[in-house]
Amino acid sequence: MEIEQTLIDNIRVFKLEGNIDYQGALELFNLVTPFLTTKDASLLLDFSGVSLINSMGYVMILRLLKTSRKCGSRLKFCNLQGLAKESLEIMRFDEFKQATSTQDQVIESMKTLEPQKPTT
Repeated sequence: MEIEQTLIDNIRVFKLEGNIDYQGALELFNLVTPFLTTKDASLLLDFSGVSLINSMGYVMILRLLKTSRKCGSRLKFCNLQGLAKESLEIMRFDEFKQATSTQDQVIESMKTLEPQKPTT
């Protein structure tokens, strides 16, 4: 999996390409986690180039969400499609409601969000 990282309006965007399999999930988790541990950080995972997410990928995405909540950072998703979209919707996490929006739409909505309070 390839991950392209950019900063747009203080939102760190990770554009994902390829499969989020065991190796890709570990790579994603190790790259994104340090940014999530910064309070008030805003991160966006762009799934436009993702063709497959396996069970390890789903576990790592959920771990990233847990870390985000714990640390008071914001993690959003965009351009989710196909089976990956359906699977994440079945899990019924509010974070995935906007996941089919475009990168520009999610970035615009993130600009107006209040900072998330860390959970204990």
